[in-house]
Amino acid sequence: MLVGIFVQKCKRIQRTWAELKAARPGRRFREHYKRRNRSTHHGAIHKTVTILAGGGLIVVGIAGLVLPGPGTLAIALGGALVATESYRAATALDVMEIHVRRSLRALVGD
Repeated sequence: MLVGIFVQKCKRIQRTWAELKAARPGRRFREHYKRRNRSTHHGAIHKTVTILAGGGLIVVGIAGLVLPGPGTLAIALGGALVATESYRAATALDVMEIHVRRSLRALVGD
């Protein structure tokens, strides 16, 4: 039973990742937010727990920037988690994605 639940969660994560990759840069997080909130209804407790978990990952990521550890990855994952429940956070991630892409293009010279 637990194996079945785990497999189902893994498939959902794969599907979500594929949707995020396929979406247009600068719109992908807002589109994911709208798609997720249109298809399922989560209660206030689920939303609060998700936002707190994402915020916790962001805090751990900030600590990881000065301490040994994958700080940037934790910040990104925390932001993505918060963006699943907050349109403002999704918008902020879309804007940041555009700025990061521009900066990387300027740095690499593409």
